[in-house]
Amino acid sequence: MDLGILIAVLALGIGFIAVLKLPRKAFTAGSDPELEARVGALEQQIANLSQRLEEAQERLDFMERALGRAEETRRLTKGE
Repeated sequence: MDLGILIAVLALGIGFIAVLKLPRKAFTAGSDPELEARVGALEQQIANLSQRLEEAQERLDFMERALGRAEETRRLTKGE
């Protein structure tokens, strides 16, 4: 996955979290069940996106390490 895409997803996630914190402070529990349900659903979506981003970052880190090891192996076998 492209690093730029990961950064964009992370920025969006942070923005969504910031936006979602405002409505929670703006109403008391039970004041608007529909709004509370929508906010809860959005919070769940953000949690899912955060999990997916974390997994993508782990895969990216793994691939970077694997590519680094492959490059090191090539350098050593060529005698550089």
